[in-house]
Amino acid sequence: MRYLFVMFVLAPFLVTAVSAQGLVNNVGSSGEDSLSVLVLSLDSLGRPTTSDSFYVVICKSDANGAIFRDSGNAAMSGLDTLTIAGQRYYYYHRPIADIDSAGAAGWYSGVITAKKNSGALLTPNRFSFQIVDRELSDALDSVGMGAGNSAKALDSLGKIITTLGTLETGGCNGSGAYAVTVIVYDSSTNQVVPEAELAIRNLDQSALIAVGMSNSSGRVNLNLDTASYLAISGAPGYIFSAFDTVTITGTGIDTVFGYRFDPGTPSSPTLCRVYGYLYGLSGTPEAGAAVGAYLPGGVVRSGELVVSPFAVTTVTDSAGYFFLDVIPSDSLTAGGTKYEFTIARQNGTILRQRVKVPSTTSWRLTW
Repeated sequence: MRYLFVMFVLAPFLVTAVSAQGLVNNVGSSGEDSLSVLVLSLDSLGRPTTSDSFYVVICKSDANGAIFRDSGNAAMSGLDTLTIAGQRYYYYHRPIADIDSAGAAGWYSGVITAKKNSGALLTPNRFSFQIVDRELSDALDSVGMGAGNSAKALDSLGKIITTLGTLETGGCNGSGAYAVTVIVYDSSTNQVVPEAELAIRNLDQSALIAVGMSNSSGRVNLNLDTASYLAISGAPGYIFSAFDTVTITGTGIDTVFGYRFDPGTPSSPTLCRVYGYLYGLSGTPEAGAAVGAYLPGGVVRSGELVVSPFAVTTVTDSAGYFFLDVIPSDSLTAGGTKYEFTIARQNGTILRQRVKVPSTTSWRLTW
């Protein structure tokens, strides 16, 4: 659940405020589909006080005029009051659908003005927010954001395929001039790898060119233009080079290589070993990044055991590799509990996603 909070301090009779921003969407009915603003009403000394009326105005970046207006007293729709240390505060929260029924993606800005009749005091509470088309807890690291972001880590292939919905077994993808076949090959057994996922990106990773899945012969058929591309591959139980480069000069065949990988046995047979590799945008391993997993919903049970919500953590090694042993989601009370995985890179970037950990001995985490 993600909220926007705005606070202000006013000098006597001055109307100054600090702007803030947040991300929301308009797809469902969760907290991520609602706008929330802490509204202050201040007296001439800058202390919280009661207000007699409120005025709300919201504008959109690509529309003329206000798209939403409202006014009323402390009982107006969406406005609640709370008292802290004897001081009065106001809290405005409305579903995005109430503000813009279309929920069009874009930037919005607004102001909630609190008016106190005594002394004609006005306190403006300015804010801004962006509507996005997917809930953040499930898609903050979706391929659309990762492709142009230096925070891209691991391979985001699973989300590429989910997002685009264009995966075809042995299918032909891409819009280039030449028919190209990429063969996915297991270098440890000298065999092809069926049902391996393949994504083709341009070299600076600013665009996804094509996706596909290898057929029973290990082949993925693509249409590509003359250029060099990054081929990013993935398959359960396999490790592939982080960033293979394929060069297309016409119709032909190229190969990407991987090998079987055993992440080892978890510390208890009731656990799942979650593992992965962290790479930078250039394809080099990132060592020393902190990886953690915790239960954002708090304490849960697994059989007779009480499971702490505190994070299990580790650090990536020189190859960018990490693993964590955790209880599978379906073994926790109210099956389907999601873990929140975070990766804190040394440059300060933090990656975050919530996923279910399957009931398997090992499982590779992809971003």
